Amino acid sequence: MARRRKYPDGRTGDVINFYRFAAIDDPESLGNHLLEFAERHELHGTVLIATEGINCGFCGLPENLDAFLSEVLADSRLSFLRDAEIKRQSTGRDHYVFRRLRLKVKAEIITFGEPIDWSANEGRFLSPEEFHRMMEAGEVVPVDVRNDFESLVGSFKGAYRMPLEKFSDFREKYQTLDKFQGKTLVTFCTGGIRCEKVVPFMRSKGYENVFQIEGGIINYLKKYPDGFWEGECFVFDDRFSIDSHENQGRVKPCPRCGQPMFPESRLAQLEEEILENYNLDTLGTEDLICFQCNHREDASEPLDNSAHRFSDEELKSLDERRLSI
Repeated sequence: MARRRKYPDGRTGDVINFYRFAAIDDPESLGNHLLEFAERHELHGTVLIATEGINCGFCGLPENLDAFLSEVLADSRLSFLRDAEIKRQSTGRDHYVFRRLRLKVKAEIITFGEPIDWSANEGRFLSPEEFHRMMEAGEVVPVDVRNDFESLVGSFKGAYRMPLEKFSDFREKYQTLDKFQGKTLVTFCTGGIRCEKVVPFMRSKGYENVFQIEGGIINYLKKYPDGFWEGECFVFDDRFSIDSHENQGRVKPCPRCGQPMFPESRLAQLEEEILENYNLDTLGTEDLICFQCNHREDASEPLDNSAHRFSDEELKSLDERRLSI
């Protein structure tokens, strides 16, 4: 894996995320315009832009992010971002948690695959405080609309985890929520962007009491680090997961491909029975490689002697357990 770019003098950086749904006539031109600001302030990250809006994540030194945001929010072409909620965290890392700076122009900033009736969006937000009070009173069903690999790392207490390999599967799987008809459903995802499409979609299908947490999981954890969250929160940078106090979590990169591997088993509960046959105290979880590398078609390249490769029987067992979830 390529070495990460380091910050000077052992300093640590911050990460910011923001999105905004808005009509954009020329996404590529506007995306490049925003990229110029980021380049000038030595940021890494991604600008994901479409005619429906923009979704961004950047990392850099705190003062560089401050200067970047000041310029962006003062720019007339980007004035629609002044209403965007900007989420910010200290990474505690001495290097850039995004590898490079890039622009992605796509059909949607979050792929759903179906037009959204935005008129059904009024009154959909619950503040973290409102959601927390409702959880204390047992008045809601939290609905996790993230992908399976994210929700395995952690979720809200008592949450219903949607069976989603990818977010666009929601359109075919939403009827699994029929069992909760008549209850108040509160959807959640990392920062809130996926719920922006889920809530109006569900309301258009006849679900009346459907809401989302304003600012998503990250916003809730800032207010209630010892609240109703259980486990860790998956994040889309090279930290891979954080705990409820925003400290580095236990998800680690695969030493072969750099993709996330989950705690001990690297696939949470899925591999627990198999890995209990190995002495993790002496093997060390950093010595394991990910499921995808075990499955790769070209097995001719020799592995590190330290990395355990699952046998065919073990892989078959894992596949069977995946299908049962």
